[in-house]
Amino acid sequence: MHPSKALTDYGYRGEVLLPITLHVSPSVAAGAPIKIDADAKWLICREVCIPEHVQLRLTMPRAATANENRQSVPLFARTRKLLPQSLPRNWKVNATSARDAFMLTVLAGTRITKAEFFPLNPGEIDNSARQELHSLPTGSRLTLKKSDLLLKPISVLRGVLVIPGRPAYRIEAPVHQPIQ
Repeated sequence: MHPSKALTDYGYRGEVLLPITLHVSPSVAAGAPIKIDADAKWLICREVCIPEHVQLRLTMPRAATANENRQSVPLFARTRKLLPQSLPRNWKVNATSARDAFMLTVLAGTRITKAEFFPLNPGEIDNSARQELHSLPTGSRLTLKKSDLLLKPISVLRGVLVIPGRPAYRIEAPVHQPIQ
């Protein structure tokens, strides 16, 4: 009998803003109606997950210029601060593929004692496995257990690195494969 394996995924709590950019063709005249349709699906989870779904439709006239909704300005400002940033120019990242794990090395010029990696692509790392951090004098090395779903080597490990007290950083770490 196999022990049950925990399922771990990532979600949101509280108020969430998922910003997207919409482009309207310049051929659409000012005042012409614009229709936006969205098919939204999500899970509400605590002990169990309940799927929810809604189809949304918004029709509004194309404005000649964009106007700011003053009530929404603070919400967008808070959200922008939380968006992952590019790595500082002097930082270097790479990953090494081992048999059962990736070693993500972050060279930041200073010791990193706490960090967590959130993968962009599903099925590359085991989300429920503990991420082991080894602090280095100039950064850190995170050991990320490979997912059982990973069937072929990857060339780049993409995701977000969260270090307490710093912004979140977008990571694109080239993956070095072991020499066979």
